[in-house]
Amino acid sequence: MDPDGDYKESDDYEFAKVQERAKGFPVKKLFENKRTLSTFAFWVAAFNCLLMVYGLNTWLPKIMQQSGYGLTSSLSFNLISGIGQIGGSIIGGYLVGKIGHRRVLVSLCTVGTVCFVILGLTSNPIALYILIAFGGACTVGTMNLANTYISEYYPREIRTTGIGWALAFGRIGAIVAPTLIGLLLAANYSPQNAFMAFTLPSIMAALALLAVKERYGSYDKLQLEGNIKLKATSNV
Repeated sequence: MDPDGDYKESDDYEFAKVQERAKGFPVKKLFENKRTLSTFAFWVAAFNCLLMVYGLNTWLPKIMQQSGYGLTSSLSFNLISGIGQIGGSIIGGYLVGKIGHRRVLVSLCTVGTVCFVILGLTSNPIALYILIAFGGACTVGTMNLANTYISEYYPREIRTTGIGWALAFGRIGAIVAPTLIGLLLAANYSPQNAFMAFTLPSIMAALALLAVKERYGSYDKLQLEGNIKLKATSNV
């Protein structure tokens, strides 16, 4: 920027290269430069993650009531799940900075799968509280971290399009989940089977995230770090 320039609030500044890349239909760009498989993988992951989030949040008190707990105790499980969701987002975010998004997300989905299996097998109250806390961390925590992963994957000119379409498919899962779990409970499935129903979307989300081709992603942070290292090297 020229310090002597006569700039106004209405001025618009944009790199010519970025402006050129932004031309065209944004949705089409989600499938360009070998991003097709990763785009579909993000959609599948978001669908399954939000299916678990809304299914668990909506029906957890009812599932626990059918397991023999009173209303107050059943609602307390929702509170524990919320604490787990916060912890999963914070701790998961820290680990992302150390080992990367995909490793953390796949690990959370795997832990979530194990938790839902054990939830379907145990009736110990302390174990249930611990497992439901982990379940919250592995559902809402996973989705919170997936949002940043998806955003960083796409270049800036289609970043909002990428995350927007992924969440649009995720919302389909959010709509389906309460109805699906409700049908299971209405069909007199045991609460244990209701928990078991969350294992499939957890596995599907993990497999979808494993299918993401990170080498075709944008990741401005990595590019920025590379530029800083290059600059430091050139100044030596």
